[in-house]
Amino acid sequence: MKILQVNASYKPAYVYGGPTMSVAKLSEQLVKAGHTLAVYCTTANGSNELPVTPNKPAVIAGVTVTYFKRITKDHTHFSPALLTNLWHTARQFDVIHIHAWWNLVSVFAALIGLLKKFRS
Repeated sequence: MKILQVNASYKPAYVYGGPTMSVAKLSEQLVKAGHTLAVYCTTANGSNELPVTPNKPAVIAGVTVTYFKRITKDHTHFSPALLTNLWHTARQFDVIHIHAWWNLVSVFAALIGLLKKFRS
């Protein structure tokens, strides 16, 4: 199964705790179980940005993660680059798992899923 995890943050953004850690652990276990998995997240790390190369997939503990720059430094984590990429790639996945509904990344990712008529 080809799975996409969408979350505003991913490790090493440990400042956020819960969702960052649970999405990372879940992703690592799904890869170990033999699934093809990707993570789309932002460069968010509190009021700072992670020292990563945006828009370029990186393998973190066996998981392919693409970090996208955010344009806000608050809890909204708005990232036009992430959403644009999702718009173009959504249909490549069997499942899109969207986490943390309290930010704009998640809300607009769900809207993209609806507009693309993505059903799982």
